[in-house]
Parts: sequence; structure tokens; C-alpha cells
Amino acid sequence: MSQEKTNIFERITELMRLKGIKNLSQLAKILEYNSPEKLYRLERNPEAKPSIEIIEDFTNKFEDLNLRWFISGFGEPLSMSQKQDRLPPYSARRKEDEEPYQEKRINDIEKKVQAIEQGLEVILNNLKEVK
Repeated sequence: MSQEKTNIFERITELMRLKGIKNLSQLAKILEYNSPEKLYRLERNPEAKPSIEIIEDFTNKFEDLNLRWFISGFGEPLSMSQKQDRLPPYSARRKEDEEPYQEKRINDIEKKVQAIEQGLEVILNNLKEVK
């Protein structure tokens, strides 16, 4: 992906293209929204910023979404980690698998927190530049 400046809606559109999502109504259903209005707001106003709840919704539904790219536009849209290295859902695990699963889960959460912090740092630096 090029490093040209894009707005959040352009990045949402790119994610939709990569995931084969046809329109905002379909995306809203995936995100479990009652309507696509939150997404249309981002489309109508190129300067609009998504709420932290919208960012969380995207990261929860699209586990391979590169949060740094989603927030700042830098990097690739999807992370390189593959689903194969993920552990099975809780109900499919044995008791002896529980501890490694918890460690992996904690590591995954720590990585997401770090990515959010990096994204927020980029946003704060951009705000400083604007002022």
C-alpha cells in the first residue's frame, strides 16, 4: 500500500474491498450495528474521526486488521499473522492446553494495546502539527 495520506473512510473502503464486503449496509451487519449511519457519517465528512468504539468494533471483527494502518494509513492493511497459528476456541481445548492459551491471549492483547498506543501517538503528533 502506498504511503499517501488517506482518510479513515478511504481505509474502510480498502478493507471492504480486501474482505469482499459489497457495501456499507453489509459492513454494518458484520459490525452488528443497527444501521450503517455511523459509517455514512465517516463517508460524508472526510475530516471525521471514528470513535474508539468504532475502532474497537473493527479490531474485534477483523482480527487480521493492522491497527496502525487503520488509524494512521501507514503500513499494510492486513497483518501478516495467519489464522493457522491461533489456538482453538475455548470449548475445543483440553485442560492442559489452558495455560499456553492464556499466555498467547495475553500476548495478543498486549500487542493490540501497543498498536493502539502507537496509533494514538501518531494521531497526537498529527494534532500537534495541525496546531
